[in-house]
Amino acid sequence: MRKIELTERTPASPAGKAGALSVGLRRSFGLRKKEGVIKDFVAGEDFTIFNDVVLALLEAVPELRGDPDLGTINEGVTILWLK
Repeated sequence: MRKIELTERTPASPAGKAGALSVGLRRSFGLRKKEGVIKDFVAGEDFTIFNDVVLALLEAVPELRGDPDLGTINEGVTILWLK
């Protein structure tokens, strides 16, 4: 397993350290997607039926339609779509 080091500092957010961690993780997920390690990811605030990736994910996994975070704009959630 490769070690991933997040070195860029981000300004403090209302969520504090969790906000900075979220930014770093999402940046890392974007890189993992480009590398083909994961199929895709969706930030919680984008987890709505108006997002094309979410629509494809809901088609692949219909059970997610009942997820309580769907459409709630929850910044504390990130959905990873593994291969």
